[in-house]
Amino acid sequence: MDVKCLIVDDEPPARELIKSYIERIDGFQVCGEFSNAIDGYNYLLTNDADLLFTDIQMPKMTGIELIRSLVNRP
Repeated sequence: MDVKCLIVDDEPPARELIKSYIERIDGFQVCGEFSNAIDGYNYLLTNDADLLFTDIQMPKMTGIELIRSLVNRP
């Protein structure tokens, strides 16, 4: 069973770097990638992730606010 990883970061180079690291590890897969916390939150309402990589400072909703808003946290 693969570890499903979700990436939420407003900077495309950061998302690409994190994605490249995840893809190098057997048993890990990127299940989603978003440029803002609101889209990441909406994804997590109907989908599961085991591990969340998120930026702390993002417009509108920070990574910390995203994590705090989740009932079932990755």
